[in-house]
Amino acid sequence: MAFCGHCGNRMPQEGLKFCPFCGATLKDVAHTVRYDSDFGSVSLSYGDADFYPEVRDEINTLLSELDKMRPAIVRHKYDASKDYWNELSSLVGMDSVKNQLRNHIIDYNVQIVRKRNHPDLQIISPFNCIFKGRPGTGKTTVARIVAGVLKEEGIIEKGCCVEMDASSITSGWVGFSSKFARLAALESLGGVLFIDESYSLLNAKGSNGSPGKEVIDTLTPLMENYRDKLIVIFAGYDKEMDEFLEQTNPGFASRFKNDIHFDDYNSEDMLHIFLKFSEENYYRITEAARARLFALLQIIESHKNRNKRFANARTVRSLFETIRSRASSRMANDRKADYDLLTLDDIAVPLEDLKSIGAI
Repeated sequence: MAFCGHCGNRMPQEGLKFCPFCGATLKDVAHTVRYDSDFGSVSLSYGDADFYPEVRDEINTLLSELDKMRPAIVRHKYDASKDYWNELSSLVGMDSVKNQLRNHIIDYNVQIVRKRNHPDLQIISPFNCIFKGRPGTGKTTVARIVAGVLKEEGIIEKGCCVEMDASSITSGWVGFSSKFARLAALESLGGVLFIDESYSLLNAKGSNGSPGKEVIDTLTPLMENYRDKLIVIFAGYDKEMDEFLEQTNPGFASRFKNDIHFDDYNSEDMLHIFLKFSEENYYRITEAARARLFALLQIIESHKNRNKRFANARTVRSLFETIRSRASSRMANDRKADYDLLTLDDIAVPLEDLKSIGAI
């Protein structure tokens, strides 16, 4: 059975060209898993997977042990055709994020040069870090790009990025969370392991019996044993991530040397993101519609601090889809319509529609 390499969902049938859940082209699958006819054992079809040979057998064993309880792991392989530095630079906003990442890479490369003259010099990787920010601020996107950049810089070998949602790990039988965390880490060797909503690993009291503690106790020695091959990035809301690190053991928390904060997008950033979505979908927009759109985004920005559903780029995506749908309805009733042009009427989204998509 195939898993979408974008959203991680299992495909309902073989041979699909597009993911029915997220719409992605199914040219990048995280894994291809074959079940026996009686839904018994499960085996991994490696295909062109670039796992380290010394851990392939263990990965296969873990997959068999987890069987159908295994949550989705999304593994993005390094794409040599991409310019990851350029992708980082072209991201909307995020100036402080970009500068921090560039400075960490510069510092690390300088320390590598110094180590040639001082072999006993201990270098602490600055790349195990915490990404803090609200949803839709680009944390996952940046993690994928960072993996590619570090590969281009020769800092990691594979350049893969393995993504998983922490909340999906903390269910199942005793030992399940530990096995899943080990599987994800081994698949990440030579790249980046990105764990979103990491604060959900521990409950409010940090119970010693929690599945989250299994994950942390599993990752801690792996981060030490594979410190030259494994980079771990935890992500989540600011306050929750601070509480999460306070609840973990000091040895684990000390491995994350840097916090990188992802600010909410302002109205100008959101306008750039909307126009990018439009361009990707071959839409143009009139000047009058653009002006009204910017005014609408300013209203959305003014509500964001008291709007718990505001999700930055995701909110802009929902707004774009709403406006696109309005445009389609208008075009269907006008045989002379320009099917690639968004107009003033399309942007005039009713208040109730804005509320329904969490924009205000």
